[in-house]
Amino acid sequence: MPLFSTIGAASLKGFNSGSAPLLMDALIIAGGGGGDNGAPLSTANGGGGAGGYREFTDLDVVLGNSYTVTIGAGGSAGSNGSTSSFYGYNTTGGGDSEDSGGSGGGGNGALGGGSNGGSGNAGSYNPSEGNAGGAGNGGGTSGAGGGGGGAGQAGSTPTVSGGGIGQFGNGGSGTTSSITGSAVARAGGGGGGVSFNGYQGQGGAGGGGIGGIPNSTAGSGGTNTGSGGGGAGVDGSYGGGGGSGGSGVVIIRTLLTASATSGSPTQTTDGGYKIYTFTGSGSITF
Repeated sequence: MPLFSTIGAASLKGFNSGSAPLLMDALIIAGGGGGDNGAPLSTANGGGGAGGYREFTDLDVVLGNSYTVTIGAGGSAGSNGSTSSFYGYNTTGGGDSEDSGGSGGGGNGALGGGSNGGSGNAGSYNPSEGNAGGAGNGGGTSGAGGGGGGAGQAGSTPTVSGGGIGQFGNGGSGTTSSITGSAVARAGGGGGGVSFNGYQGQGGAGGGGIGGIPNSTAGSGGTNTGSGGGGAGVDGSYGGGGGSGGSGVVIIRTLLTASATSGSPTQTTDGGYKIYTFTGSGSITF
């Protein structure tokens, strides 16, 4: 958050005379999408897409105003994530397998072909809030689900091994922010499910859940990272469970001290800055 060194007579907006500037930065991440469940048993499922990711600087603060914070839940297996919002800005929940969202879910893979992943940036924001999921792949002897899109990178489409096994539909990487004072990656995409252990898609950096294998449950997206859950694995006889998406988060950085909060945000500091991290819905007043 830049502090202006010179202030013209007509440029006093955002300043509190003799005190801290009336400004704040904010990071808003929606809930991640859940990876789909393994049905039918011939279809390996794509990973869930990350929740929409938007970061803002130098938002004007009006003293005495209450600013509402809404935290989106992560989607359960087979469901999209939910919207997070702050200061009138929204982010879109991550997509389930094949679905569009803040970041899209990965496509499903079955013998004979795979489906496309869901598109990202469902809110049509500029800059984009996320990326597309990777397509599923039919493979030669088994299918593999595509990776869910992450905030920083699209999900990958699985390759096929020399033995004809669909493999490694990895989730897209998340995006790194230093809003808390430390560089932290969040909003990674979920990995795609497969038929054989050792070939499942890896979750994208920032909290994406690992893809599943038959007769097990895929990894869930990291809590309060907005990451996608892994897609379910199948082998024709046994299905698996998809992983849940991670819940969203709103983080506020400011030189101001809040006069009131609800929703029990965590407060930390970075030099003179106060960092308010909301993991549940609430409000903040300065």
